Amino acid sequence: MTLPRVLVVLEHPVQHFSEGFRIVEKSGVVDLSVLYWENDEGGRVDPEFGLRISWDVDLLSGYSWEVVDGDSAARRAFDTVRKMATRSPDLIVVFGWATSIARLALCWAVATRTPVLLFGDSTWQFEADASPIRRFARHLLLGMLMKVASGAISTGAFNREFYIRHGMDPRRIVPGVYPTDVAACASLAPERSRGPGGESPPNRSVRIGYAGKLITRKGVDELLRAAGNLDRGVSWTVRIVGDGPDRHRLVELADHLGIADRVEFVGFRNTSEMPSEFVCCDIVVMPSTRENRGLVAVEAMASGAAVVVSSNTGVWGAGDVLEDGVTGFVYPSGDADALAGILDTLVRDSSLRAMVGSAGAIRARDQGPDGFAGGIERAAVAVCGG
Repeated sequence: MTLPRVLVVLEHPVQHFSEGFRIVEKSGVVDLSVLYWENDEGGRVDPEFGLRISWDVDLLSGYSWEVVDGDSAARRAFDTVRKMATRSPDLIVVFGWATSIARLALCWAVATRTPVLLFGDSTWQFEADASPIRRFARHLLLGMLMKVASGAISTGAFNREFYIRHGMDPRRIVPGVYPTDVAACASLAPERSRGPGGESPPNRSVRIGYAGKLITRKGVDELLRAAGNLDRGVSWTVRIVGDGPDRHRLVELADHLGIADRVEFVGFRNTSEMPSEFVCCDIVVMPSTRENRGLVAVEAMASGAAVVVSSNTGVWGAGDVLEDGVTGFVYPSGDADALAGILDTLVRDSSLRAMVGSAGAIRARDQGPDGFAGGIERAAVAVCGG
C-alpha cells in the first residue's frame, strides 16, 4: 500500500516539533518530509530575547527534511516551488500563514489542487484589539483561507474556536497537540522536594517560578506586583528564569516593591535545563498579557508544579489542558491583586498545591511529541484515506 505523502512547511526548525517528526517517520502511517525556509541549526537571533539562541537539542536527525536554497527572495521562492513539485505531496501541512514559505505553499496548493491543512496556535482572544477596518479585512482574508484549506489541526480550545469563527466547518478540524517535552519534565517529577502529604520541607521557602522572555507582553511586572502583596511573614521566594530587554527594569521594580531579597533572576536556560528548573518550583506562573498558547505552563504542569496562568493565555479554554481550579488556576489578566490572592492561598496550602500539581501532571501527559504525531497522522488519513 502506498503511504500518503505529507509535506510539512516551516520557516525554520522548531525544537518542540522535531521529536514528533521522528515518531511519524517510524510509525509507517504516512510518508513525511519537512521543507524549511531556512536552517538555523547553528543559532538564530531572537528579536524578543535580544540574544542569539542555539537550542541544545537535536533538531534535524531521524526524519526527512530539506531546506530552501537561494541567495535572493526570487531564487528562494523558485526553489521552494521546485522542491514542492519534486516531492509531489498528497497533502501539505502549513504552519501559520504569515511567513514567506507558508504563503508560497498555499499558492502552490491552490494552483495544483493539492489538499492543505492548517496548523498553528492562533486564537481569537486578541482580535478585538485591532481597528474595525483591520478586523474586517483580516476576517475576510481568513475566511478565504478557511475555504481554500481542506481542514485544520487544532492545538487547543481557543485555536479550534478561531478556525470556526472564521468559517471552517468543525467537521474538518482534527484535534492535535502543539507539542512540548512533557516526558522530560515528568521524569524528574519524583525528585520534587516534598515531604509527607505534599508539604514543602520546613527549612525551604515555597518557590514561585517564572520562565520565559523578559519582555513587556510576558507580564513579569504583574507577577512581581502580586508578590509584593504577599505576606512577608510567610516563607516564599520568586525565581525568574529567562532574559531579555526588560531585565534591568524588572530588577529595579523588585527593589522598589521591597522584595529584592526574595526575588532571584537566574538568566537564560536552554531546553535541556528547563525540566530541572520546573521541578525546583512549587508554583509556576505564566502572567502573559498576550500568549497564543503557553508551552511553559504545560511543561510546568507535567513536572507536578501548581500552575497559574493569566486569562490572556491560550492554554485553558473549555476542555483544554488547564482547567481552572482543577489542573491549575486562571486569573484575570491585568489584575495583580487577583493573582496575589491565588498565590497567597497556594503558598499557605501545601495540600492544595500537591492536589492541583498532581492533577495537572496527569492532564499534561498527552501534550508531547506522541500527541503531535498522532494529530498529523489522523489528519492525513482523514484527508487522503489509508
